[in-house]
Amino acid sequence: MCSSDLKMIDGTYENVPQSMVLQRVNAALTADSASSFGFTLSAMDRHGGALKGQGRVAYDEAANSWVADIAGSLDNLVALNRDDLSAALTGEVSYKGPVGAGTLSGKIEARRAEFRIDQTGPPPVPLLRAADATQAEARNPRTGRARQKPRAIALDLRVAINEPMRVDGRGLNSWWRGNLVIVGTVNAVDIVGRMEVDRGNFNFIGQTFTLESGTLTFTGGGRIDPEMNVDGTRETADIVATATLTGTTSAPKVELS
Repeated sequence: MCSSDLKMIDGTYENVPQSMVLQRVNAALTADSASSFGFTLSAMDRHGGALKGQGRVAYDEAANSWVADIAGSLDNLVALNRDDLSAALTGEVSYKGPVGAGTLSGKIEARRAEFRIDQTGPPPVPLLRAADATQAEARNPRTGRARQKPRAIALDLRVAINEPMRVDGRGLNSWWRGNLVIVGTVNAVDIVGRMEVDRGNFNFIGQTFTLESGTLTFTGGGRIDPEMNVDGTRETADIVATATLTGTTSAPKVELS
């Protein structure tokens, strides 16, 4: 029977594509056998947000991999801090599946969320290609089976945006509420869902239009570029002008009436 512990104290983790940095990372593996461990984790971001989790990690002979089953909580954790998109997340999450290749799922609320239309997404991160391994090196020394190619952690996060999310750029200055689903992977985040305007305005040909109604629809497809359907009005002493904003946030179209 194995009863040793493995700990990491005051570590740091950085996810470059999403500009997320975790500090004061404390993790512990407590072995109760040669192939089963209890697991605990806590960390904080640079803004005071926190992450906690606990569960088990065990070796699955059939799957030829270590498998985790972990439940956790987020408390205003800044999990996205990119030039174009940022948010602090609060809620319950879980991780299930192979270590480094499972699925992170949960129901969370986004706070202090911002989407900046004029900014670009994260730059691609070049990956170093490993030298070709010999047939022996390509096999797991413990099982003799072929090593699996590395995969990314998948995402399935249901996000409620009750505190209005700011969307600005290209003349738009606005706040929105809605429900989104974060999918893709931790290295390539994708978003689907729909939001409705809370308040705001947009400027066109030197005139400011007050937003009366509108939707933003995130369609996924690997690019965060929602479709717009927004109506704004401008009142003068003589007329009420209406401007309709359609297209995508990267290529908007305006129609006056």
